Amino acid sequence: MAVISMQKIKLVASGTHRQKLLDSLQSLGALEVTEIADEKDQSPEKMEALHATELNIANIDFALKLVKPYAKHRNLIQGPLVLTIDDVKKKAKEFNFNTVIKQCRTVEENMVALKNELAALEMLQ
Repeated sequence: MAVISMQKIKLVASGTHRQKLLDSLQSLGALEVTEIADEKDQSPEKMEALHATELNIANIDFALKLVKPYAKHRNLIQGPLVLTIDDVKKKAKEFNFNTVIKQCRTVEENMVALKNELAALEMLQ
C-alpha cells in the first residue's frame, strides 16, 4: 500500500457559507476536515491570529453588505467573468484591503449623517 504525504490547509468562510463549503469538501472525498480546537487549547499567537481573521471576515461582510445594493451585475449576454489563476493572484497582490474597508466606513458614516440631516429637515416642515 502506497503512503501519500499529507498537507494541511486552513480555510476561512463566513458563517453563512461554512456548512455549504464543508459539505462540498467532504463530498469530494479528497480532504479530511477537522475543526479548529477550542480557544483554551490554543496558544496566544494562534488566538491572536484567529481573532484577526474573524475581524477581517466581519470587515468583509460589512463592506459587501454596504456595496451590494449598488453593485453592477453582469447580464446573460456578457456571460460569467472568467479569470485565470495568474489574474486572481495579480489582483490579490494589488488589492489594498484596509484602504477599501476605511473607505467603506467613511461612506457609511456619511450616509448616516445625511440620513439624520434629512430626517431633521423633514421634521422642520
